[in-house]
Amino acid sequence: MVTQHPKNMPENKKAMIRMVLTVSGFVFTALGLACLIMPAGVAEMLGQDNKDTAIANILGAAFILVGISDIAIAKIIFKGNTNND
Repeated sequence: MVTQHPKNMPENKKAMIRMVLTVSGFVFTALGLACLIMPAGVAEMLGQDNKDTAIANILGAAFILVGISDIAIAKIIFKGNTNND
């Protein structure tokens, strides 16, 4: 039985996973930047006081970390075939 590992996957499946992870990484990074740029609006949507933006800042930083990790996983683990045969 073959184990599930990125090295054993067909190239088209790895490309699809790489694309989905990259797109979701950019979406999460954009959401994180929006939380950090406009924390009062995000805090209002979360039901917080406009002056209490700590939760919005933490949420923004978490979104940015998730986005960066998604992009890193897509680039490192699901990298394309580098054989030029």
